[in-house]
Amino acid sequence: MDIKIGDAVGAAGLPLGGTDKSEKSGNFAEFFNKTINELNGLDQHAKQMQQRFVTNGDVELQDVMIAGNEAEMAMKLTMQIRNKVLDAYREIMHMSV
Repeated sequence: MDIKIGDAVGAAGLPLGGTDKSEKSGNFAEFFNKTINELNGLDQHAKQMQQRFVTNGDVELQDVMIAGNEAEMAMKLTMQIRNKVLDAYREIMHMSV
């Protein structure tokens, strides 16, 4: 079985190894806003699952834990990407022209 990094899909359904062909025509701000909105959606979904588990009990505990872990991992990935972008920006700014 041969799996390529570009074929992997994250919890939010986004490709982990690259972007969709249609997204390449957009600008960085649109991509950034879309990504932040999807991250927020994962967080809201996890909170809703927790609330449903506590109040109604119609949700299984493992589903609540999975939703929480997906949101946490997405946040950690986003923070690491942000850190790398900021490091690259700082390095570019310190270059002599």
